[in-house]
Amino acid sequence: MAKVNLRAVPVTGSLLGCIEAGYNDLSELHNECQEIVDNASDGLSQTQRIQTLTETADALYEADNTPDVPEFLQDVEVTYTEDRRKSKSTSRASRRDEACQYLYAAIEGIEQWIEDHSGDGEDGLSDEIQEAEELRDTVQELIDAAEGCEFPGMYG
Repeated sequence: MAKVNLRAVPVTGSLLGCIEAGYNDLSELHNECQEIVDNASDGLSQTQRIQTLTETADALYEADNTPDVPEFLQDVEVTYTEDRRKSKSTSRASRRDEACQYLYAAIEGIEQWIEDHSGDGEDGLSDEIQEAEELRDTVQELIDAAEGCEFPGMYG
């Protein structure tokens, strides 16, 4: 009998919910890193750890600006995998990865919506497709920035 992974559970939600969850999680990481940088004593402010956290906080700055999700996309159904372990990791890198997972699910939902509505020939739909593409690109930019972030440990 094959083992079933009960830790990773597929969950269905709205595109708006995924974008909000992803941006909120990355915003928390931004604020956490920024707080560490702001509270670093003069002697520690030039260490590699603080410089890396400064770069990370700067890269995640846009997470504080959740984009407006057009009404026609808000209820698009998306599926993502949620980790249901009781003792799941809470490292910064793990939280970043989870946030990006929400945002990847949102991008998949946007791309599916674009595919489903391309070529319909309806007036005004091209404007909606353009809005959807712009949202997809904005979300992808944040994912790219987040995936490039490093989260050094306490001692470097």
